[in-house]
Amino acid sequence: VSATIQKTIESADGRKRTVSNTVPAIELVLLRPDAQAFEDLMKKSVGQHIYIEAQGAPIYAPLVREALSATTLRFSLGDEAQREEVYSKLAPFVKK
Repeated sequence: VSATIQKTIESADGRKRTVSNTVPAIELVLLRPDAQAFEDLMKKSVGQHIYIEAQGAPIYAPLVREALSATTLRFSLGDEAQREEVYSKLAPFVKK
């Protein structure tokens, strides 16, 4: 999975342009009760990083840009190596 990140850049002369960058990402699908709890946490954490861990081991600390109401979450990552690292930490918790 990948995510497209868009940024608006303003030059010194005041002109604005939008640039896009596609980065690696991981999607998680939560059960409804978990999704509600995560949404409540995100509402309190907009503009901050949230720390995600599993069994006491750190997994990821994404920046919360906005509180979303969804059962599917997408975390954008810096590169393929980071995606593989996060995925390997989450893999034991995946129900198939």
